[in-house]
Amino acid sequence: MTGGIEKFNRSFLKALHELSVEGHINARAISPYESTSDARYWPAGRLLNGFGNKILFALKTIWVSRKCEVLVLGHIHLMPVARLVRLFRPRIRVVLIVHGIEVWRTYTRSERAMLLKCHAIWSVSEYTRGRMRQSFPDLIQVPMGIFPNTIDPYFSIPADFSGREWLRHRYGIPDGAKVILTITRILTSEKYKGYDVILRALAMESSPRDLFYVLGGKSEQRERERIEALAASLGVRDRLILTGFIADEEIGDHYRMADVFVMPSKKEGFGIVFIEALACGVPVIAGDQDGSKEAVLNGDLGLLVNPDSAPHVLAAIQQQLSTKPKAPEELHDRVMDKFGFERFKRRLLHNLSSQVRS
Repeated sequence: MTGGIEKFNRSFLKALHELSVEGHINARAISPYESTSDARYWPAGRLLNGFGNKILFALKTIWVSRKCEVLVLGHIHLMPVARLVRLFRPRIRVVLIVHGIEVWRTYTRSERAMLLKCHAIWSVSEYTRGRMRQSFPDLIQVPMGIFPNTIDPYFSIPADFSGREWLRHRYGIPDGAKVILTITRILTSEKYKGYDVILRALAMESSPRDLFYVLGGKSEQRERERIEALAASLGVRDRLILTGFIADEEIGDHYRMADVFVMPSKKEGFGIVFIEALACGVPVIAGDQDGSKEAVLNGDLGLLVNPDSAPHVLAAIQQQLSTKPKAPEELHDRVMDKFGFERFKRRLLHNLSSQVRS
């Protein structure tokens, strides 16, 4: 799948595999559901599978963990398995990775007990760590480090930072027009991504008439129809382009086609799309109420806006379009230095080593 957690997990597995090949660790992987894996990230024959059977998954995890010092959980829903593992391996160290909305909530009594038994929690953002501690103040007892997302090692960053006129022509965008872009899953459950407020900004009287909005990503039919109806009611349907699913090999070109990447979301644990856009040298606008802030280094690499305010969003778009942007090479180099895969892998080795030494 293409969501943030799925992308994180693939990169995490890739880092584990490379660290194993390099002789630093001996990593194993098991999934409750996946029957195979993309061999670029993890050797397909080495992924153990629970085949959707919770009991089988738990038994296999107990068996695999018998020779492991650290058990890393990729999702909070896997904590009951860790509890079983510790019955047989009481000294194994348990690390939980947390992202965003899956942990921004009230926890059950069982979850609270298991969270307190974690040896460490790695959060992709300071924002998510804060939300968890707000929901469950006793978590102050558990070491909670920041382990940010990374750019997928196979993400296709364009070889040059020129525009993509051929792609603009595909979508019928007039020569000389300005393009703002959002790439996200377009689902009824994910309206918080902010495309509604962008459409309202586009419809404002002060919005440039030559400004086009490209909304890319696989869409749910009901949500797509709602967006089209909203755009029509606002009088901007002719300036909205819904691309549908974008193939991996064209993602980078879509970023480069844009003058500005805009996603004023309100529920991002981090927001991988922001660092992907920056890696392609594209200016970014993000919301100021969630983990998006950390992806753009609290505004150092992009503008932050009130995600509920169409006037604020439009003002930020106009500012990015009217001022001389940072050089694409500078945006690329800075985001790669902070969130590149090699940095991610080194951070993982350091964190795992710290657990073994503890």
